[in-house]
Amino acid sequence: MKDFFKKLAVVLVLLALVLGGVLYGARRLLPSVKNLVVDYNESLTSQVANKTAAVLNKQDEKETLEKHYDLIDDSLANQMITLELGNATVTINTSQNETLYELDELYTGQPVSVRIASTELNGADDLDIQVNGELIEDGGTVTIDQLGRETYLDLDISNGTHARHYRIRTLPERFPKIEKVGTSPEAGIYYSNLFANQDHDAHYIFKMNEAGEVTYYRQDKKQLLGYFQQAKAPNGDRRDIYFQNLNGMTTTVGASYGTGEFVVMDEDYQVIDRVQALPSEKYDILNPTLDHHDFVYIDDGHYIVLKYAEVYPGDLDDADVPVSVASSTNLLATYVQEIKDGEILFEWLSTDEPAFYEASVESNNYENTDRSSADYTHVNSVAIDPTDNNLILSARHLDAIIKLDRNSGNVVWVLGGALDDFGLSEEQQMYRQHDATYTEHGTIVAFDNGHSEARPVSRAVEYTLNEADKTVEDFAAHGQELGYFGMYTGSANYLEGSDRLLSIGWGQGRNHYQLYSEIDTETNTVTTEIIVNPKHENTYRVVKYLAD
Repeated sequence: MKDFFKKLAVVLVLLALVLGGVLYGARRLLPSVKNLVVDYNESLTSQVANKTAAVLNKQDEKETLEKHYDLIDDSLANQMITLELGNATVTINTSQNETLYELDELYTGQPVSVRIASTELNGADDLDIQVNGELIEDGGTVTIDQLGRETYLDLDISNGTHARHYRIRTLPERFPKIEKVGTSPEAGIYYSNLFANQDHDAHYIFKMNEAGEVTYYRQDKKQLLGYFQQAKAPNGDRRDIYFQNLNGMTTTVGASYGTGEFVVMDEDYQVIDRVQALPSEKYDILNPTLDHHDFVYIDDGHYIVLKYAEVYPGDLDDADVPVSVASSTNLLATYVQEIKDGEILFEWLSTDEPAFYEASVESNNYENTDRSSADYTHVNSVAIDPTDNNLILSARHLDAIIKLDRNSGNVVWVLGGALDDFGLSEEQQMYRQHDATYTEHGTIVAFDNGHSEARPVSRAVEYTLNEADKTVEDFAAHGQELGYFGMYTGSANYLEGSDRLLSIGWGQGRNHYQLYSEIDTETNTVTTEIIVNPKHENTYRVVKYLAD
């Protein structure tokens, strides 16, 4: 019996120890369990809250969408109306109201036509269109006084009992901030372009008046818009001309050139011609797209154009191609063509002059080991000498200006670079220049970009040449004291009728905010400038013309 109680006591002690351990463990475990329960509840609550919020958000989105569409359900709803305003179009979604639109082109000064281009709406003939409160008949016009990011056209469309109101911004919201400072002695109109960048996704061409107001713009979010210029027809009518890329910029290491056409517009901004090259049998050049660098308007249907042509030396008949130029080399040659009424009057290919190969200072690897093509001349401008009717070309990669006989195609002379005929001094030598033109007083002006190593300052250079003796009678440099440097592109020319007001477009790769400066060469003072912020905005040329 005693043994039984002893065993019972041991069992009870063991049970007590086990129970104590369990209670102790439970006490230790309880906070964790409690935390786990709390975490679970909080997670469950959060999930419920998130699901509730998602439902509410969807309801809000739906309500917002319904509010945006104003729950429109009338005879104007669920239709698309395309309007033409000048050369631009805007497609109106009639299920929306109070919507803001932008145009690809707009201008002041000239009446802008308004036309219903297409509609899916039954009874379209009953539509009333009002612009700024003025009823516009289909095919009517509206005159716009001013362009601006916060200046709008109020567009009202109705068909009797139902109506919509829309707003059209007259200048794109992301059009770069451009400011004109200073006062010029001569009022004029500034023509230029701006390339797309990280701040805006569109390419622009634009005009600016002496007051610094944009009076015309065109934007393109897909293709480059390039050199924008004014020309005069023989009868005095104005022509506005710009480059429109068609296939995307062709960019290789050491070469960048356009593949498109030049568009010629009349004084009412109506397109009267789209110009591409004619196929050449002489040089076996069939691709019609033009390069963007320059275009000479002589008359409607009569032009001088540039293009870049891929040529293999092995295909050339000229036996003077240097041995250093491998037959498999992909040459990017310059092709010049004069066309009139659909016929070729003159054509020239840079491979006609073998001396250019060795004179090249850039993009001249003729085995294509460091680039896909040898853009060894890179001609970026062409102009007519008014005294003998021949042509001058600016060849950037030769550091030279070349004169061509417009009949034979022979090189008459070379100014600058390794082939220089005029004995230029170091001060007179130009580097990577652009826009070589003749002035009204018989000199040649070019934009001398300079070079990051040889001369890291840009300027306008002016030469008075004695072509018979191959001497420089006079030389002047303008604008170098400003210390501006534009590595690429740029322009320089005197204002029409002036021998002292010199316009300089500072090009791309600038170390400053100025796009343009006008310099009085007599007093050596800056009269006016065009400033853009940020300074990485890039332009091709800025050219000033006398105001109409």
